[in-house]
Amino acid sequence: YVLGLFALVYTVHCLAGECPSTPIQLPCRYSLINDKCGVFCEGEVATNLTLIFTELAQKLPADQKQFGVFWVGRTNVTELPANVFAGLQFNLIQIQANKLQRIYRHAFNGTDTSTTEQYISDAPVNERVDREWDLFGAIHTLQALNVLHIENTSVRSLPTRAISGHKQLKWLNIVNNPIHTIATHAFNDLPSLIDMSVSHSPIESVAKRAFTVGNGASDQRIGLDLIGDSLTDKSFADKAFDDMKCAVILTLMDNSVRYLNLNVFKGFLSDNPNNTIVDRAVDCNNSRNEWIKKQFPTSNYNYRLTDRPNHRPRSDPMNTTYSSNDIFNDISYTISGSDGKPVIRSTKFSDCRWAKHFQRFKAYRLIQLAHVRASQLRAVRHINHK
Repeated sequence: YVLGLFALVYTVHCLAGECPSTPIQLPCRYSLINDKCGVFCEGEVATNLTLIFTELAQKLPADQKQFGVFWVGRTNVTELPANVFAGLQFNLIQIQANKLQRIYRHAFNGTDTSTTEQYISDAPVNERVDREWDLFGAIHTLQALNVLHIENTSVRSLPTRAISGHKQLKWLNIVNNPIHTIATHAFNDLPSLIDMSVSHSPIESVAKRAFTVGNGASDQRIGLDLIGDSLTDKSFADKAFDDMKCAVILTLMDNSVRYLNLNVFKGFLSDNPNNTIVDRAVDCNNSRNEWIKKQFPTSNYNYRLTDRPNHRPRSDPMNTTYSSNDIFNDISYTISGSDGKPVIRSTKFSDCRWAKHFQRFKAYRLIQLAHVRASQLRAVRHINHK
């Protein structure tokens, strides 16, 4: 009986202030990352996360229910039901469950005010709502999010208010998904947003006012990347980018957009004098783009429509100096090997003269970080019971 019990339970012994001494059932285990205890679940055994976390929550004292990371990888988990974490709180949730198909709208109850980063990748979840099963409804409950990353899922459309009302969200990446449509107000009321990307997806249509993210504050400036999305001149509804209510650099690289339709882009370029479109495929000399010169005769034409991603006029208010303290400390990380020595450490990113450089590096780093956390999982330092 005792041997059987130890076969089912992975017990760790940690230094004071690190991981709890309370055992947790397999396939989950404790691990340290950035000197914070996390819970990592991976394995092909039968897995009931609700049961695992309910038993753990009942045994843990109140001051040990706050964790750094929850990571679920290749398991038999097919759904995240309501209250799956049983009151345990996680700062970062990374879901890479290859069989996960459904997330309940209230799955993140209890950790909804604590989770600041969420990564969902390599999981066949989709956007369809089936009674209380609702991917974007579940994400909506995480109102403390700073970072949201969705990659390689089965999401085929971004419905109205898919990502909406997240007052603290800064970094949003939705990449490599089979997305075909973006609905009106799909991205709405995101007043802290700095950079967002909906890229490398087979997007066929973007509805009017799809990106109403701003709040009209004069200092809000964002980068919006629609890169490698199979977009054409016909992909956008009239006024697709109207009412963004902030200064925007819209990047349309690696698509097939040859000219900018007046009914699509006039409102965007009129809304804010600093709005810019970046695309190498658009021909500035194409007669169908003449309306831009006529509509904005006093503007720098090459500034408003440019094929140079790093181009900025001297007067551009986005020409701002950033340092690593601005953003990078928010999600700095260290992954340690079994010998305790750092394997990968966050890098300092000193003065960045162009905001877009900074945003692109940050977006790349978020994608890289999601892969790093998964690929280096087995190198994470485990504190074993001695």
